[in-house]
Amino acid sequence: MSRFYVVDTFALKSRQLFVLFGSIEEGGILKGMLVHIPLNSATTMTAPIDAVEALDRPNESFTALCVKYEDDIELAIWQTLNICNEVIEVSEPQDA
Repeated sequence: MSRFYVVDTFALKSRQLFVLFGSIEEGGILKGMLVHIPLNSATTMTAPIDAVEALDRPNESFTALCVKYEDDIELAIWQTLNICNEVIEVSEPQDA
């Protein structure tokens, strides 16, 4: 299992992507792997990674994990999770 530190998130509505950007803390992360977002101590939400991209900002470079969303309701759910400044796990689909 890989680990990813999420600095922050944003929506890229033109591509229907929810983007978690930050840095890979452990392992490797590729398209098709699953992000695991803990909702509470017993429940985790998983979603497949649609793309892994570089995100460059002035004086900073990040890795962006892009998750496809279907509609505004699903986007609102992602945004409500308020994922930032935390480490999440990422796994191969068969490891989920």
